[in-house]
Amino acid sequence: MRVNGSDAPTTNGLGRPKEGSAKPHTRVAQTVEELIRHIVDQGLVPGDRLPTERELIQSLSISRSVVREALRELQVQQVVEARHGHGIFVRPYGRELAADVLSGPGNVVDALRDLSEARAAIEEAAAGYASGRATETDREDLHEIVAAMYEAGRSGVVRRELDLEFHKVLVRSARNPYLLRFSAVIAEQFFLKRTLVRSADSQAHMLHLAHQHRDLLRLLVRGSAADLQAAMRVHIFGPLWAAVPEDDSPPIPSMLREN
Repeated sequence: MRVNGSDAPTTNGLGRPKEGSAKPHTRVAQTVEELIRHIVDQGLVPGDRLPTERELIQSLSISRSVVREALRELQVQQVVEARHGHGIFVRPYGRELAADVLSGPGNVVDALRDLSEARAAIEEAAAGYASGRATETDREDLHEIVAAMYEAGRSGVVRRELDLEFHKVLVRSARNPYLLRFSAVIAEQFFLKRTLVRSADSQAHMLHLAHQHRDLLRLLVRGSAADLQAAMRVHIFGPLWAAVPEDDSPPIPSMLREN
């Protein structure tokens, strides 16, 4: 495999980054790219195991800390998952995400745009129905998720799964199994691809998510169906426009840009 423009010896299909004075974050980024290329080039599919930490240390000539940080980043990006006592494995959609990384950000943003439109169509409708159908249990579940978001943000812990879980519960509140089924497929793809263009690894971002979902919950409890639907649309499209360069952004209503 080619690394930094030069051919390098390979072991287990992996290249060997150059020795020297590369900064730790650079070495981690290099290792992440090597692992992504390994997944794609070797045709790994969900359930396939990556080389062990020991094998990666030997084949890439890097430290254990760099290997672990690179694997942690791939887990955050939903490309791989750790199974205690068994190793690191490619997740469902992991190979697709790895290919997206190599294809460049443009293709991912295009996919996000399409997925955002599909999400808006489904989740706006679901929000309207949930406004009149949500039970006390639904509202309590949503409140617990928002509280967990605040706790994570204040503790400096990133818990991206809470964002996805909030939307699942809100759509569930619409009491329509078909909306729930279609929403789950689209939302999972959206959240997976969004990690490739925008990092949520910050306390400020987690608190921002908590504020947004708190406002959605308040509208579900006290607001009108129309207000909840409008807020949901802004919430869904906001992350996409933040990831798209201004020159490439499609025309959208001014109310969305103002938020």
